[in-house]
Amino acid sequence: MAKPNGFPDPYFNGNVATFEKAYILSSHPMDGSEKEGREPKNSTMVKFFAVVEQRGVGVIGQFSPFINAEEKTGIGCARYFSETVGETMKFSPYEVKNDGTTTLGAFSNPNNHVVYSLIITNESTKKVTNCDVLMFNWPTGSAPSDETAALEMLDYFAIHEVECFTAV
Repeated sequence: MAKPNGFPDPYFNGNVATFEKAYILSSHPMDGSEKEGREPKNSTMVKFFAVVEQRGVGVIGQFSPFINAEEKTGIGCARYFSETVGETMKFSPYEVKNDGTTTLGAFSNPNNHVVYSLIITNESTKKVTNCDVLMFNWPTGSAPSDETAALEMLDYFAIHEVECFTAV
């Protein structure tokens, strides 16, 4: 299991899978506004970024779209970085800056694959982690109708020699 150091409860909703390389498979981070029944869930943002920093995650694969606060009943992911280049979001002690975006022409449907380059700074230790988010703009709550997109993702990871990956 992927466990971040430095937390009284190190539980992180993810696991490490080792094939030829190590992968972290997890749910997307929560911002604390999600509810289970009437009770709000705890934010997992800080632990999420602690795992990214401590495990040296180089690429995050995101399969769910971001959802806004008013859409919390839908399927999607809490916003853990800004999609606007140059903007930062803070999850103390982490500051997450969008350093740029790239549309990947190597994919059969390049508009469905965008890379966001993040600079993650631990403001307590001043450690800087660079991490890319490969966003798959697939229809909400579904997956592509054939295996082409999945095979293209694996090719992308192999070409970029991804050592550690978190799927959210």
